[in-house]
Parts: sequence; C-alpha cells; structure tokens
Amino acid sequence: MGDKSAHKRKTKGHKAAKRKAATLSKDNKNTIPATTDGRNLAGSLGKGPEKSSNAPKNPKAFVFASRGRAKIQKARSAEKDQRRMHVPQNDALPDEPPPMVVLVQGPPGVGKTLLIKALVQHYTRQNVANPLGPVTLVAGKQRRITFVECPQDLNGMIDAAKYCDLVLLLVDGAYGFEMETFEFLNILQVHGFPKVMGVLTHLDAFKDATKLKNTKKALKHRFWAEIYAGAKLFYLSGLRNGKYLKREVLNLARFISIIKLRPLSWRTAHPYILTDRFEDVTPGEVIEQQPASDRRVAVYGYSRGCNFHPGARVHLAGVGDFTVTDMEALPDPCPLPGSQRRRGLNDRERMLYAPMSQVGGLVFDKDAAYIDIPDWKVSYTAKEGADPGNGVPPDEGVKMDLSGERQPGGDESSEDDESAGDESDEGSDLNSEDEQGTRASNASTHANGARQRRPAGSAEAASDDDDGTADDSGDESASAEDDSSQSGSDDDADAGAAEAEEGAVRWKLGLADRANALFKSRGVELHALIYSTPAAVNSIHAKHSSAYPPPPDQNGNVSSDDDDLFKPKAAPSQRPGEDTAEALDALDSCLALNMDSVGEVWSVPAAVESLRNRFVTGDWEAGQARDAQNPGLAPMEEGGNDDDAEEVFGDFEDLELGVKQSGSADPVTQAAMQAVRDEAKQEKLDARRAAKKAAFDEAYDQGGGAKGVDAAMHNAPAPDNNNSKDDDREDDEATFYDAMKAEVMARAARTKAALEALPPEQRVALGGHVPGTYMRLLLSGVPCELVNHWNPAQPLLVGGLASTEEGRSFLQLRLKRHRWSPRVLKTRDPLTFSVGWRRFQSLPVYAMEDANGRMRHLKYTPEHMHCTALVYGPMVPPNTGILAVQTANARQESWRISATGVVLGSEAGPRVVKKLKLTGAPFRVHKHTAFVGGMFASQLEVAKFEGAAVRTVSGIRGTIKKALRPGVHGGKAGSFRASFEDKPLLSDIVFLRAWIAVDLPRFYNPVTNLLAPAPVRRASLKPHADTHQDGDGQLTDGLAEPSPSSPAEQVEVIPNGSDGAVSAEGGAVGAWVGMRTVAQLRRERGEGPPRNPDSLYRPIERAPRVFNPLRIPKQLQAAMPFKSKPKDPKSRLGKAQTLEQKRAVVLEPQERKAVTLIAQLNALRNERAAKRRAGRARQRQKHEKEVAAENEWRTQHSKELRKKRYIIEGQADKRSSKRAKHRED
Repeated sequence: MGDKSAHKRKTKGHKAAKRKAATLSKDNKNTIPATTDGRNLAGSLGKGPEKSSNAPKNPKAFVFASRGRAKIQKARSAEKDQRRMHVPQNDALPDEPPPMVVLVQGPPGVGKTLLIKALVQHYTRQNVANPLGPVTLVAGKQRRITFVECPQDLNGMIDAAKYCDLVLLLVDGAYGFEMETFEFLNILQVHGFPKVMGVLTHLDAFKDATKLKNTKKALKHRFWAEIYAGAKLFYLSGLRNGKYLKREVLNLARFISIIKLRPLSWRTAHPYILTDRFEDVTPGEVIEQQPASDRRVAVYGYSRGCNFHPGARVHLAGVGDFTVTDMEALPDPCPLPGSQRRRGLNDRERMLYAPMSQVGGLVFDKDAAYIDIPDWKVSYTAKEGADPGNGVPPDEGVKMDLSGERQPGGDESSEDDESAGDESDEGSDLNSEDEQGTRASNASTHANGARQRRPAGSAEAASDDDDGTADDSGDESASAEDDSSQSGSDDDADAGAAEAEEGAVRWKLGLADRANALFKSRGVELHALIYSTPAAVNSIHAKHSSAYPPPPDQNGNVSSDDDDLFKPKAAPSQRPGEDTAEALDALDSCLALNMDSVGEVWSVPAAVESLRNRFVTGDWEAGQARDAQNPGLAPMEEGGNDDDAEEVFGDFEDLELGVKQSGSADPVTQAAMQAVRDEAKQEKLDARRAAKKAAFDEAYDQGGGAKGVDAAMHNAPAPDNNNSKDDDREDDEATFYDAMKAEVMARAARTKAALEALPPEQRVALGGHVPGTYMRLLLSGVPCELVNHWNPAQPLLVGGLASTEEGRSFLQLRLKRHRWSPRVLKTRDPLTFSVGWRRFQSLPVYAMEDANGRMRHLKYTPEHMHCTALVYGPMVPPNTGILAVQTANARQESWRISATGVVLGSEAGPRVVKKLKLTGAPFRVHKHTAFVGGMFASQLEVAKFEGAAVRTVSGIRGTIKKALRPGVHGGKAGSFRASFEDKPLLSDIVFLRAWIAVDLPRFYNPVTNLLAPAPVRRASLKPHADTHQDGDGQLTDGLAEPSPSSPAEQVEVIPNGSDGAVSAEGGAVGAWVGMRTVAQLRRERGEGPPRNPDSLYRPIERAPRVFNPLRIPKQLQAAMPFKSKPKDPKSRLGKAQTLEQKRAVVLEPQERKAVTLIAQLNALRNERAAKRRAGRARQRQKHEKEVAAENEWRTQHSKELRKKRYIIEGQADKRSSKRAKHRED
C-alpha cells in the first residue's frame, strides 16, 4: 500500500529539468552541461526540455493497437475519399471571372438594406444611401462581389434563386423563422441549391443571456435541419448608432471571402446576364407617334455561365423570349486591380459600380443617364473679354473646369466624405490592430457609450448624416490583410500592413525626377506615323502633337506615292487656310515634346533619304553595307550573350506601347528601366505561383483533400532523376478517377489554346463572349409596359436559350406535392411552373405509371408519394428542377409552394388512359350468341369498341362482334351482337372494362409580372414594431398585363380575364391574372359544385325474383322415392286451417269481465315496471358519471405521483453519476 501511494518522481517537464540541472551541477562544479543537440541546458530551464529535430522517431508510437482497428480506420478513410469524389467538371471561368452574386434575402424588416450598406462600406469605404439593383464592388485582388437585395414577391424570389451564387439568409432572431425563409429554401433546392449562409439579427431584443443562448441553439438546429448539419449561421448582436458593429461586419466579410462555390449544371450550360443597367434606346419620334409601340431596349451586365454567342435567343424573366439584335463587349466598369506586389487594396482600387443606386454622381434613368456634380467641385473661369468686376453675373460668360473631377463610377470616395468621416465617425475604418484580432478600436468607437435603436421611419431620414460619412484615407494600409484573405492569395495573411506602407513610400521617392527623365527621352512614333491610316495618325496626334495629313498639291490631290512617303509633314503654322477657330478646336496635348526641334531635324533632305533605307521599300544593299560597317549591331547569333547585345544597342522603341527607351548611361533612366524589368520578372513569377496554387486548389477540391493533391502530383511530369521505384509507385496509385480528371483538364487546355490562337473577332464569332465580359445587349420588340413600369429594385434576368429549348411539347415530370401544401392538387387545375429561366402557367394532368408501362390517369395527386405529371410547355433538358405554385399572392398566409419535381423527358403526344366501365343487358339469347342493349348510344360507339372483351356477372367471357341496326330483332340504337364461351342468361348483366385515352390540354401562358405596375407595400405581420432600417418593397401579386406575344407563341385566351382581374384574390386594378381554378370561380360567384343525378347515391331497390313452379311429370313422381317426391305445399307451409282454428269462441259475460280485469292488471304491472326501469337507468347514469370523475382524479393523482417519483429518481441518478465522475477524476 505504501509503495503504491508513494509519490512518483517526474522525468519530464520543468521540475525534472531543474532537478537534473542541480544534480549535474553537483557532479560538475563549474561546468554547465549541454544537451544532446549542443544547446546550453541553463538557457532552456525556463522553457523545459526541447526534443531534438535530428532524433529518430519511434516507429511503434504511430501504429494501430490491433489489426482490427487498422482495418476499421482504413475502411473509414476509403469511405471518406469516396464520398468526396465527384464527377470532374471543367472550370469554364476565365482568368477574370464575373463578380460573385451575393443575394441578401429575408422577410420584411430584418435589416437587408442595412446589411448591404455595411458590407459596401466595409469593402469600398463608401456609403450608399439607397442601394437599388446590383451593387458591384472589388473585394480583393482577384475577387469581385455583386450584392443584390432579394425582392419580396414570389416571382422575384424565384428569379433571384436562379442567378445567386451565395445567399445571406437573414432571420429575425427575436421572432424566429418566417414563412418566406422556408419558401425561399425550397426554391433554392429546386434550382441547384447554391451556397447558403444564415445571419441572425435583432438579437439585442433579448435581455436575458440564457434565453438568448437557448434561442440561438434552437434556431441553429432548425437551420441545420433544412440545409445540412454544420451550416454556418452568423450572429449580428445588434445596432450601434443605427449601424451594425464593425467587427461583426468584418467577420461576415471574411466568411464571404473564403466561400468556395460549386458550379451548377444549369448555369454552366446556359449563358445569362444579371442586368445592372436598363436603357430605352427607341427613337423619340417613334414614341411620340405611337406611345404603345414595341421598344428597343439595351441591357448591360456581366456575362455569366457559358459563352454568349452573337444573335442568340434569350429569355427575359417576367417578359418573354427575344432575339439579341446586337451584342457588344464594353470596358469593365469595375475592373480588378491587377497583379501588384502590394497585398492589400488602396482607395483607388476599391471600385464601386452601382448604376441604379446613384453612386459616384451617376443617375441612370430608363431612357437617359445624368451626372450630378456638386457646385463646390466645379471651378468657374471667366470668359475671355469679360471682367467679373464689371457687373457681369457669375453664371454668365463662364465655363466649367472639370479637370479636377474624379472619374464617375465610384472608384474613389469623395473628399467631403473623407472630411465628414474625420468628424462624425472616427472608428468607421478597421485599423491594423482590428485586423490582427485585437479590440483596441472597439473600445474607442462610440466612446460615449450611447446605444440608439432607430425605427424604420426615422432611420431613413437620418441616413444623410450618419450614413453619408466615409472612412479615413489614412487606413489604406490597414485593409491589406483583410483584402489578402478575401482575395484568396497565397501571401501570408499575418504580415503587417506597415511593410506595404513603407514600400509605397519608398516607391514614391524620386518619382518626379524619374518621370521627367522618361519624358525627356520619349520620341516620336515614326513607324505609326508612316504606316498608319489618317485615323490612326489623328490618334497619335492626340497623344503627342498636332500631326496632319500631307498637304494637297496644286491640283488639290493628296499624293500617296512612295516618293511622298518620306516627305516631311507640314507644321501646323504652315498649313494653308488654317483658321483661328480650328486652332482653338484642335486637340490639346500635355506631353513634353518639342515639335520645333523635331521639324528642324527632319527638314534636311539627307536625313529623309537616310531614313528611306531603313524600311522594306528602300535599298537593301545600302542597309547591308551599313550593317557591315557596324558589326556590333548585327543580329545575335544563336547562343549569343544578351548582356553584350544590350551594351551595343542604343535607343529602341516599343512599337506596341509607343514608348521610346534610351540606352544612355543616365542613372535615373537605367534605374527606371531596371525597375520595369524587375516588375516584368515579378509578374512572371506571380503568374507561375498563381498557376501552381490554382492547380493545387483544383486538385484538392476535386480529389478530396490531400489524396487529390497527391494524385495531381503523380499526374505531373516527374523529374529526370526519379528512380524506377518512384515511377512504379505512381503507376500503381493512378486510378480511373485521376485519368478522367487529367483527360478533362487536357481537353479544356486544348480548347483554350485553340481559341487563344485565333484573332479576337474570329474568336468571338466562333466561341462567343467569355464569362466575365461586361456586355451590352440590344433587344427589339420589347413591350412598352416593361419601360413604363420598370422597377430598379427588381433586377432583370436575361437567360440564354439553347436551340432545342425554343420548341414546345409535353414535359413528363416526376412531381410530388409539398408536405406543407394545405390541399391536394387536382388534375387540370392551373399551376405556375418555374422551369429553367421561364415561369409559365399550364394545366397539368397527373398519372401513375403501371408495371406494364401504362400511364394511368389520376384525378388528384397521391398523398406522400411521387406521381407523373404531363405539362405542356417549352422543352428543357432532362433532370432539370421544377417548381409549382398555385398562386403568387403575397397576402396568402399559408404555404404557397404547391409541388416540386424534376423533368424526366419530353414527348410530342403522350398517351394517358383512364378506366372505363360500361354495363348492358341481353334481350335475346340464342345458344352462345346474345343481343345486348343499353351499353352504347349509337352504332358509331359500337364500331369503336368492336373486338373488345366483355364479361357477365356469372363470369362468362365474350367478345363484341357487330352493331345492330335499330329495330332489328327488337333492338334499340346502340345494340350489338356478342358471342360468349357459354350460353348466358337473360338475367345476366354484361360488363365492358376498357382503357380510354384522355385529352391533354395544350395550354401555355407565360407569366409577365414585369409588365405590371410597381407593387404596393404591405405591413409586416411580426408582433414587435422595433425594426431595423430596411428598404424592402412589400409586394403583392407579381402579375402583369398580358403582353403582345410573337406569332410563334399562340397562347390560349383566358375568358373573363379582364373582368376577373379586380375580383381575383390579391388582384389589383389593371394587374394580369392568370387562369384561375374552378373552385376560385365558384367561390367568387357564390355557386356550388354541379350535381349530376347519375352521380348521386340512391337506395338500391331490388325486386324479389319470382321463380316458376317446378312441374314434375306424374310418371317420374311415381318412380321417385318417397323422400324425393314433392309434398303437398299447402300442408307443408301450414296454410290450411284446422277445425279448431275454424270454430268460433263466444265468451260469457262473467268470462269477459275476468279477461278484461286480467288485461287491466297486466297493464298496471307493465306501467310500474317501466317506471322502475327508467329510475334504475337514471341512477345508473349518475353512478357512471361519479365513477368516471373518480377514475379521472385517480389517474391524475397517480400521474403526479409517478412524476414526483421520476424526478426524485432522476436527481438521485444525477448525483450518483456526479459522484462516480468525481471518483474517476
């Protein structure tokens, strides 16, 4: 016992090291021992013993304890790798992909607009007062983000789910999940299910920390149940001065920056554009003459998905199908900053492009664009000859000087914003300490500690003061780390921003001197001046000087001969007929170029003649002689030294850039040239690093972790010094998945190389515009209602259509009614379907496929299982998701999504059958043939069913042969002759069971909700009135007026459509209402369902069957035994009366009195017995009630006793488990 309880001396750790050092110091008095790796032990006493890096590791320390455990772990690893594997997909994104679309969705009043403002301010240091439409910004060196606020109507939510890449799902934490949230999640599941990140707001409404914690946990698990376990749910704790906390916005931005998007099959196979600008380019005179005529509309946006081919057919969601009249690629309004050595972004690179949000002084209308320039940004200069002091008004005779105005588009924050930011929002920027994880700035932000909650009404009015501030420009370097993490670069995210700032300062040193040296050495572009066209010459003139075409000769003709090629061009002052007005209108140039000296040099004829031999039209022999005189200028031989050639070469000119470089010994120039070369070398190195990192990321994503990276390394070409053993190992580890992935990557590389080898025009004509191109699409024949009712808050989705998706046919769907839908779906009731880019209304026919392939008609959708639905609409590829809604009414409080499904295929004429059962009765029978009537109404119906199988009630089978003419054999119209396998009876009923085809309706009605007036706002249904600022437009039905369709789209006209528009549920005056269900029409008219007399259930009245009496001949009766002989029916039935029965009984008066008395006594006895039975019944009921009440009390009492006992037992078990746990510890 003593040995076990004795203290065991430690052999490792701080105390053991001190004890060991003390022991060694006793043995060696003045000697400090050293460790095995040569380090001084005294220096490591405070840190504990460190393991040597050269010491061999114990191989037995990292093996499994048993073979079974090793087998289980190996199987688990293999299962994880297989789950991560997927079909390799080609990444069709170009080098500069389009901006990632981040959709902010949520019910009304959760703070969607406020969150977009906070994120935009975080990324761009700018404030957007009212974000409308897409807001595109630069989030990093290689990433751009487009923020879009999801509309509130159901049609807008469906369209938004088709173009979003990431969804920020805002949920009111104080209220919980609302119906719109779950509806949008179901919409996302159908249309590919992009990435979803939840955001909880209004958490400052909780005063109890425990309640807040429990609410977060409950909402998180409910959120996981809808998406997947582990889905990210972000928390915004509250507002401070009407804004979200900067640290929380920073964390949310970091989560957005590291998100990885999975390509969706529908989007990668179809091009589409999210319109950020909309412009009506119809001539004004056409609109004045015909206001209701179709318009020419130009839409702008980034191309996404696959390549966009010129002349393609597109679908405008909510409008219709159109052909692209003109397609043009425009300069990127929000370009990426490019490759630079700095990790972060400066203020100039924080671009912001929001055309519909009135950012950067740009205001876009439906038919024009306006530039808003503040007065203090415009400097007025007096007109020549006007004296401001002579009483001339300041607004007359002045001109605007906008040279100091920044370029529109929102690439910089304005100066007033910067100054306002210094005064009102000192902590608006995130300094370097914040980005490194400290909270120093949070302590200084809002030092007064005030915390203000603003309702939605006053927050909008106060946004001009608080939201109109920007951040200090001095925090430019503080965002370097954040931007590097957002852009996904491979730089070290923990590096400080001070290095970047010091590098920027060093770069600025001597900048003016180097610029002057480069400008002094810059010369004229001789090659461009000689060989270019007059238009190109004019462009060169705009860059350098006033260079003009050669002057005309005496006859007024301009010479184009080779002799005139090298004639010096006249100076501007020598041009005949030059006017002063032309000189004033001439292009101004600010380049440092002395044209007088240039003109003097080239005015000498010898200089011009010496230049002639420099070109292919000159004397080649003279050029060879010149090269012989200067051997150092000859072309370098193979294997020559570049340094020697660089010393010999003099001035050279980059013909592509038009920049002349000098080979002189000027140190400033040489330093500038060396900086250019270093920059080019660094760009090449960065490109190689980026390619290597991209290959690593792709291998990691597609291969499932490190296995994929190893597989990619195995597929890479091995160095020459690899031995045969490594090659054998790589060949053994190569799999079919690796080969498939390599083949996909090789095919994509070959395609990309082939396209890059083509000229740009041919490349666009062959492959189309690549994704990421900012494009302008011109559409003709657009209804005027789109322009008249254009709503910037409703982004326009332009989706490209394949050639096979323009026709229409019957779509075969696998459909299932949503489990939350309030009622089952009925055949031929109109539904609105969302398939691909389109939304249309059709009449579905439900069916169930039997084992033999028969499509059996269903009147209603089955409960909790799939069925087949046949819908007439545009053709789409199989495996396309589909969504069905009954109505898009925003006032409907119940679940609006009716069904979801997938497209199985399309058929031109599918066959759906239903069961048909007809009955008849034979009116004449002859052996195996019978004449049957009452089954059909005419000979034509009989002819249709000739050869059909029939059956009698007794089971005799037969066949319909031929129809009978009316009157033949006493038959009526519709009678027929049938043959049976046995003789039927006249009393039999003949049945006909058959399958008859059902007519499928060809009804297609596109939903044109964007052709309707702007929807109105509806009040929120949440109980609390404390809401955050939100710019949501609460929308009702997204229904619009029917637009004039093209001749190819013959849409069935809905009767009573205009009259029923106002009376429909949720319909507004002038709004388009689709086909309504029969139940809705009956409800509006106050009518009930029609009653068919044949469909009513009546009591079955069966007449008794009368059998003929059995007659047996007397001879047969005599031969029959007595038991079988027929007996006298009268005596057998007892109908004959006996003599005693026939004799009359007459009572005497005394007997009559006695019988009467006995009858009266019996009547009294029966009455008393009835009263006693009634009393006992009442007592029995009373007793039963008392017993039931007592049993209920006993049950409740026993339940409480059991509950108390269980509580006591549970507490005892809890205490015992705690004691056991303490004993184990």
